Amino acid sequence: LDYYIVIAPELKSKEFPLKILSHIRDSGYSALIDSGKRSISKQFKEASKRLSQYVIVMGSDEESKKIVSLKNFKTSNQESMTLDDFIIFLNQPKDL
Repeated sequence: LDYYIVIAPELKSKEFPLKILSHIRDSGYSALIDSGKRSISKQFKEASKRLSQYVIVMGSDEESKKIVSLKNFKTSNQESMTLDDFIIFLNQPKDL
């Protein structure tokens, strides 16, 4: 699994995370999105169990600012970027 999208339970709308999911899949990567009904820690455990390369965390802050919070599970590096920058990131070659 390339990307796992973690949804904070307080997130009201799934529109922005679903848009991100669409961009990921359109770029040829595998991705799953959580329902957001479980705690964030349980969602991270699920992403780890599925051997996800990247985790995207979506909370109300990310939604309101329209940013993508991306964590690389291999390196533990985490960064936030705009949706446009994330689309550029998706189209760069990666060692998944």
